[in-house]
Amino acid sequence: MSRRQNLILVAVLLLAAAFTRLIPHLGNFTAVFAVALLGGAWLKRAELAILVPLVAVFASDVVLNNTVHAAYNDGFTLFYPGMGFTYGSYIAIAILGRYGMKSAKLNKIGSFIGYGVGSAFLFFLVTNFGAWMGNPALYTQDFTGLMTSYAAGIPFLKGSILGTLAYGTIMIAAKEAITARITSAQTA
Repeated sequence: MSRRQNLILVAVLLLAAAFTRLIPHLGNFTAVFAVALLGGAWLKRAELAILVPLVAVFASDVVLNNTVHAAYNDGFTLFYPGMGFTYGSYIAIAILGRYGMKSAKLNKIGSFIGYGVGSAFLFFLVTNFGAWMGNPALYTQDFTGLMTSYAAGIPFLKGSILGTLAYGTIMIAAKEAITARITSAQTA
């Protein structure tokens, strides 16, 4: 992939991840996990694979936290409690894409489905653990409170899995079509 094509891919992935968080959607039905996984597998530079989902999520977080969720915050909000768990999960997903999907022996879609579902579960486990740890007023700090936190996250897990698979399939199909077109143009 040329430098120009890589730059276009970065821009498209950034926009897809941010845009799908800003439009109305089923809880967590976004392209962020797909972007993190596929960016990890497709982008040449490892730091870009990690930065793309983080920048997209941070930019959309700033918008969402200061518009849609403004009533829950005291003034302008850049950072929020639990952000480390959330962003840490995105970093882990990008690394999974980089080192897991890139070397997977399965076909592209089969590999993506496995890593996509696994990423959604990873995010679910880490972020709900963080919600439990960081909200003693909301969740009792015992096993029951932890399970209550996980139960509260189940609807978001469903959206994460479905969004990852839907957007990821679209991205893989688009990349394959574009690659085929570029290849046929170069051989013509």
